[in-house]
Amino acid sequence: MGLTIISGGVGGVGKSFTAAGLGEYLIGKGIPPVIIEADVHQNVASYFSSTPEVKVHKADLSVADGWIYFLNILGSEQSPEIIVSMPASDNLDDEERSGLIATVAADMDRPTSIIWMLSSSSEGTAELGRVQRVFGGSRVKCVAALNAFWADPRAFPNWTGTKTRDAFLKSGGFEMVIPKLNKVAVDATFKHHPKVRFSANGESGLAYGERIECRRWLTKFALAFDEIGPKIGIGEKVAVNA
Repeated sequence: MGLTIISGGVGGVGKSFTAAGLGEYLIGKGIPPVIIEADVHQNVASYFSSTPEVKVHKADLSVADGWIYFLNILGSEQSPEIIVSMPASDNLDDEERSGLIATVAADMDRPTSIIWMLSSSSEGTAELGRVQRVFGGSRVKCVAALNAFWADPRAFPNWTGTKTRDAFLKSGGFEMVIPKLNKVAVDATFKHHPKVRFSANGESGLAYGERIECRRWLTKFALAFDEIGPKIGIGEKVAVNA
């Protein structure tokens, strides 16, 4: 079971894309997740709009009472797996907001993790460092995710081989790679209007080549989360405390 918050501080780093992939991974394991869509673009909500086994909530964290509504959703949901797709500039390094999330993790006895999508900018890496520090000592685990769609994982200049990375891992952080999905397949699925699921069959209109590429990618995506999941509490069928 788990509460997985997918963030990155800025837009265009693959937060929604990864949230959709994680949803597919959990469905494949027989654990359909609850989605909390907090991104104004609503990409994850749109992706699962025709998937009845996936329940979607929407929360606007930019308004004054948005975080209270967000906490109400978390308090009412008993699903083993909850995925939160955060907006850009979510300020998770803010001590007040991080404190709320740490409180939820403790109160609900639910493994909680933040998957932070790294970007090529130094600011995104610096913000991850701050996020790790504010959650230090809590039950919330931080994961640095390198999205291979944008670049070879070895080619993130502000992360790979840096003292920042070494300090992050030494302080209890984790690292993973989100495998690359060919752009043609991305355009035919996640960026298509309406969106088409990565797991779609031929009846969806998804061409054979794109289906094979998506199948390959989902397999690699599953392997990545099979490895990281037990470390951060994703994908285990365990009852949640009321």
